[in-house]
Amino acid sequence: MVSIAVPASLKVASLKELIAMVREQPGKLNWTSATGVTDLIIAGYLKSAGLEMVRVPYKDPASAVNDLVEGRIQFYSSAYAIVRAQAQGGRLRVLAIQTRSRAPALPELQTVAEAGFPGLNFDGLVGLLAARASNLPEAARERIAADVRTVLGDPVISGPPDRDRADRQPGHGGRIRRGDRRAGRTSCRHHQAARAEARAVTQMRFLLVAVLALFCSSAFRRLQGGSAAGA
Repeated sequence: MVSIAVPASLKVASLKELIAMVREQPGKLNWTSATGVTDLIIAGYLKSAGLEMVRVPYKDPASAVNDLVEGRIQFYSSAYAIVRAQAQGGRLRVLAIQTRSRAPALPELQTVAEAGFPGLNFDGLVGLLAARASNLPEAARERIAADVRTVLGDPVISGPPDRDRADRQPGHGGRIRRGDRRAGRTSCRHHQAARAEARAVTQMRFLLVAVLALFCSSAFRRLQGGSAAGA
């Protein structure tokens, strides 16, 4: 379960207030996320909404949490388990979770869609896959899916609700093919915009390096020519 957390010292009590602060202070607030798809989701949303924040990359999630507590970053998208201890200690404030529906273990936390920002939604999927070449019959696929749902519904397997555990909502491949593909198109456009921006930045950096190298080479040749003439 992925959540959005802010420092307790930041004067916002909701995701709406946070986004309003970002809009009022373009380029002045920092954000980070657990490396992976969440990076693209946040970057894509900021791009599509015309918002400016500074991304601060971290290799270690614990360091990001410490900087969030200290107020060096103001927006952290990560697994709830990463920020839980600091949030329970009152040093962080969790504004929303990025799942499609509320988590039974955390019913007090609204979803990003409920907060008015469905573009920040992120539902992680874990599936059982069969190779297309296997020609798995539809009946067999449905039988396997039913067995998985039965096992996950067993209290002995699932256990009591855990505030650190992701919300499990077993489905089947048909839903992924039909419904989730349509729902994912908007997020995909956001991700494509973020990737395009990253490519443009990289190309600009290469161009600047090439221009600098050309300038240095030209200056060095002039210096050599001057030295030869003086000799």
